[in-house]
Amino acid sequence: SLQGKGELESPSPLRGGVGEGLSWQYWNGIDWKSLSVTSTVNNNLWQVNINPMPVPTKLTINEINAAWLRLEFPYPLTQNSLLNFGQILVSAQIVGNLIAPELCYFNGTAIDLSKDFYPFGEQPRFNDTFYIAIDEAFAKPKAQVTIDVKVTDKPPAKVNPSSDLNIQWEVWNGNNWESVKNNNFSDKSQNLTQTEKINFTLPDGIESTNIGGKDSHWVRARIITGNYGTETANQLTTFAITVTDTDPKDRTKIKVNSVRGFMPNDSLWIGSLPDREEASINSIDFTNNIIILKVALSKDRSAGTSVILRSTSVFGPPSVKSLTLSYTYNSGDTSLSACQTYNDFKYQDRKTQATQNNPWQPFTLTEDIEPTLYLGFDKPFANQPISLYAQVESPEADEVSAINLSNTNLISLKVVWEYYTNKGWQRLGVQDETSTFAERGIIRFIGKSDFTAKTEFAKSLYWLRIRWENYQNSSFWAQPKLKGFLSNTTWAIQATSIFNEIIGSSNGNPNQVFRTTKSPILLGQKLEIKEPEMPSLEEQTAIKNLEGETAMTILRNDIGEIEAVWILWHEVTDFYASTARDRHYIVDRLTGEIKFGDGQHGMIPPQNRNNIRLSSYRTGGGALGNKLVRNVTQLKTTIPYIDSVTNLENASGGADRESIERVKERGQKVIRHGNRAVTIQDIEDLGYEASPDIARIKAIPPICDPLAEELWLEPKNPNLNLEKHQQLIQNPGLVKLFIVPRNPSPQPIPSLALIDRVENYIRDRASPTLNLWVGTPPWLEVSVTAEVVPTSLKVADAVRIAVIQRLETFLHPLTGGIKGTGWEFGREPHESDFYALIEEIDGVDYVRSLSVQPPELPLNLTNFLIYSGSHQINLFLDEIGG
Repeated sequence: SLQGKGELESPSPLRGGVGEGLSWQYWNGIDWKSLSVTSTVNNNLWQVNINPMPVPTKLTINEINAAWLRLEFPYPLTQNSLLNFGQILVSAQIVGNLIAPELCYFNGTAIDLSKDFYPFGEQPRFNDTFYIAIDEAFAKPKAQVTIDVKVTDKPPAKVNPSSDLNIQWEVWNGNNWESVKNNNFSDKSQNLTQTEKINFTLPDGIESTNIGGKDSHWVRARIITGNYGTETANQLTTFAITVTDTDPKDRTKIKVNSVRGFMPNDSLWIGSLPDREEASINSIDFTNNIIILKVALSKDRSAGTSVILRSTSVFGPPSVKSLTLSYTYNSGDTSLSACQTYNDFKYQDRKTQATQNNPWQPFTLTEDIEPTLYLGFDKPFANQPISLYAQVESPEADEVSAINLSNTNLISLKVVWEYYTNKGWQRLGVQDETSTFAERGIIRFIGKSDFTAKTEFAKSLYWLRIRWENYQNSSFWAQPKLKGFLSNTTWAIQATSIFNEIIGSSNGNPNQVFRTTKSPILLGQKLEIKEPEMPSLEEQTAIKNLEGETAMTILRNDIGEIEAVWILWHEVTDFYASTARDRHYIVDRLTGEIKFGDGQHGMIPPQNRNNIRLSSYRTGGGALGNKLVRNVTQLKTTIPYIDSVTNLENASGGADRESIERVKERGQKVIRHGNRAVTIQDIEDLGYEASPDIARIKAIPPICDPLAEELWLEPKNPNLNLEKHQQLIQNPGLVKLFIVPRNPSPQPIPSLALIDRVENYIRDRASPTLNLWVGTPPWLEVSVTAEVVPTSLKVADAVRIAVIQRLETFLHPLTGGIKGTGWEFGREPHESDFYALIEEIDGVDYVRSLSVQPPELPLNLTNFLIYSGSHQINLFLDEIGG
């Protein structure tokens, strides 16, 4: 527990509310966690108690590394909510009960505390040492320490301490190892041989030191006299082997190849580690080589099992099942060792004020009252088009899962871009491809000539800022996460651009067909026909409406007369709706074939020589262009002022030519749904068409059982099922659409923009009454713990890496599974799958044991997808005779 006392100077808003609204927090190594406190104010003395007080993790704040507590207002300050502090004192009472140590070492070797262990090794000798790490928060002078020792229930060998055994317990004081065996020391475990407690008090000085490459505060136990058996006594000379299996009905008799050297009452070891057990001889049948035991064996033993005479002086090391530490410490009232305030994004050292009884304000008003993102640049932008690339992370799975059904319309968000001038902050007009940071994209603007440097965050830079203007009346569906902003970026497409390619001459006949020199043709081509005269005004208007103001290029002679006109024609899917004067054409993108009408359905190009051209088109594409990060590194041609290029994001969107089988399959679906979302299958099929980035889709229809108990309310007791009833009717008729993007990450999560794109695509083709939710499916993390035996010690490290990589590949939701085609919704792997998978890997002999987490599916979890968690692979080598 922690207690703080502080002087409050009038006026102070704490008097009536006793600190209401203030948030006390501590740093846990990842983020700030809230604390539960009680406080009182008496005669301007504010006393705060925190119990229990977690152990804070050290954090560097304003170049001071310490264990910090943080006190903050969770809302914007006003003039009426400012505080005046005086002196601050702190006292700490630290109590830690049954805390497992983070690290333990035998001599310089780390000990695995997840299983039984030998603190002094299997053959303890003089000066063998057992180290225990003490948590820094408890490593305080005069702290009381209790070590709870639980020894192994049935150790492989009986513990064999000598009568003169003496273990020294010590801690490092900065200069040497200092003994803690003083008047407060007690060892009821009798040198780690019994399940009991060890108590001692830490000395005035305890410092961190390095053991086994790890810096920590350590207590160590060291053998200074005596032993747990001797090496000479460990030489086993009498040995036999069973020649027949034991009789399951009488396990007291074992038949061996020889009983020579064995006598009644001798102690035996039957079998080899880790399956060895102790036994004692009752009598011996010397004629038949049969040993009769005092107590039957615990299990059947096969022929060939070893039988060894065990010396009573053999090594019997202590074996510990578990070990925990408990601490008690009281500091008394002390001044703060550090005190920092952070207001308006600026730190200020307040240690001096906190140790004196003079009024000072820990909180001051900030300039920004809205959530604001600042971007600082060392130089101003030139007065020309500027591009910034925003790297946007995908949202967390929970943020776009069915748990969070309250979809927020992103259009309602109002984000304002501003730049700083000598007249203050001014608005900056931008073109935002990211849809308010919903997906990665380029943000374009014109650099301003009056851009002025400003000091923010203790740095004088040229600042842009992005303000969330209407934050009080709007919210993000999922808070955006940015990896960074990048300058000097542009979009690149895996394509070759071709300009002004003449594809033929019109002969005036109907249904003319021409081909490009390159195929396939990507979207965005511009086809022009050279016509001898200007179209009518009505036709000109129609052409400009379809192709824009630059749809006609007029060619004039020396005296300004019109000689010809290049006119952009319009692409259509067919000529069924085309009239005789419609300048339409059909393009087969795969083959590069371009077809014109017959004069009744679609205009025939005027007869002329070389009068049909593609003023621009692109060819290329395909899945080959989906390159991973930093795989695009080579310029095909030199560009002035460009030294090198690379891609900092995975390239995506490339798709190979659709197979005939796929066309047949898709054609049936198109005929069925007719571009309308009516059935669940229609919604799934149209979802795939919404974006090439979609890899998997699953639609869940609404389920309503009229006989469900939750739908009915009891008139005499309306509150009986009220909560379940409201949850059930909250989203009536809701259709859930789970989408998974085409992404190599272990858990592919769709971006908010992709979710919005799919939802809008389906809503445009569905009934206005459709209640639709689009997001990510429920995810099931699968982790494997396995004990693997490699074929040799040389390949051990390679085997561990190969097993983990194979598991991660196998568990990928899109490319994993037995066939490498991904996992079906609701399908989970079985243990047998993992056994077969691991044992196929080169260098793996066999799998000793394997477990999968979770062992069972959570209740009510359906239509989930699995993904790879963290795997623990332990390697073992076969023991001789085992």
